[in-house]
Amino acid sequence: MVNPFGIIWRAVVDVYGELFPMVGMNLLWLLLSIPIVAVLTLLLALVRVPPEIAFLLAMLFAVLAPSPASIGIHNYANQLVKEERVEFDLFWSGLKTLGLRSLGLLAISAVVTILLGVNLAFYLNSSVRLLQFVAILWFYVLILWFTMLLYMNPLLVEQHTKSYRLILRNAFVLAIDNIIPSLLLLIVLVVVSVVSIGVTLLVALVSGALVADVQTRAVLTYLEKYEARTAKQSS
Repeated sequence: MVNPFGIIWRAVVDVYGELFPMVGMNLLWLLLSIPIVAVLTLLLALVRVPPEIAFLLAMLFAVLAPSPASIGIHNYANQLVKEERVEFDLFWSGLKTLGLRSLGLLAISAVVTILLGVNLAFYLNSSVRLLQFVAILWFYVLILWFTMLLYMNPLLVEQHTKSYRLILRNAFVLAIDNIIPSLLLLIVLVVVSVVSIGVTLLVALVSGALVADVQTRAVLTYLEKYEARTAKQSS
């Protein structure tokens, strides 16, 4: 099994080793995330989520989910994890070439997340006991969806075919086939994100870059595992 804590530690080393470009990219990510957070907060308010909670959920979503704000960092991290030459221009080239596709992933992610959340709330608040038990199923579906969100931007960068259907399918396969590491990564990244939101300096300087690096490293580690398995079977 892939060690998720090893992935996180190596991502911390990545960010520390490339601290100045990472901080610069994180500041740009934060700036680009402002309209995303504003729109998500509005959408959550429309489904009657209290404003303060809506803002915090939108911030958390902006840190974890795929978006154009972070696609440049993922492009940079992809090269960094592969130990190839990295330059700050990788941020801009990732944003330029993949920004629109990542915006589409953001829209899909936001709509599905809100629909799953509304579904869960409906069954939880039902007066019928049987329907309340069905809410447990929707809770697990929502957790699976959250783990899939972690892998979408890295897959967008790594895959030659950029279709949404293929990205969603591969994110599902990675989440299911690596369910324990995925859940542990999700828990740790949620904790890191919540702490970062509470400590403004962290979210401004490193949290977005660190999360993006962890997500990219996780996807590439999983893919290496599959490549090694394929090579072993063919030998």
